[in-house]
Amino acid sequence: MNEQQTKARFGVFDAIIIVFLVACLVAAGFAFVFKRDKGESAISEANRQEYLVSFKCYNVSQYHADLIKDGDEFFLVDNKEFGVVKGTPTQTPAESYVEKADGTYVLSYAPSSDKDSVDKTKKDVSGTIAVQGVRDESTDGFLVIGDNFRIAPGKTFLMHNETVSIQITVVDIVE
Repeated sequence: MNEQQTKARFGVFDAIIIVFLVACLVAAGFAFVFKRDKGESAISEANRQEYLVSFKCYNVSQYHADLIKDGDEFFLVDNKEFGVVKGTPTQTPAESYVEKADGTYVLSYAPSSDKDSVDKTKKDVSGTIAVQGVRDESTDGFLVIGDNFRIAPGKTFLMHNETVSIQITVVDIVE
């Protein structure tokens, strides 16, 4: 009797899959090494400079607005150092733009319980924070001290100190 033996065959398709997997692993390794090296060298002590980051907090309570003061040190959500407030932040009544039926926008303020008045307890707060870091020319952003945390005009994020936690929007970064 003729016995058929089945042997596992190693085909071209198998070789292509193995080569593809090895190439993916090598590419991932290179990406990890080069990104880590770029970030560490970019934020080295010698490269750091102080930049002034203009920010705005929208629609915060009067109580929270009063807690943001000159000289306050702020941290990112994960307790990494961010910067120190320079100067007294300015407070204005909270504004928003409302779209009318015709598609145009009009300036509006936070309403109060009284129909004919504006809630002056909600504030928009503008200020400046001195931040240590390195300008990132590739993204027109900024690498913050001690981390690869990137900030750029228009970016919104949370920060806090001992008394208040706020969400800010970066308006500008100047040297």
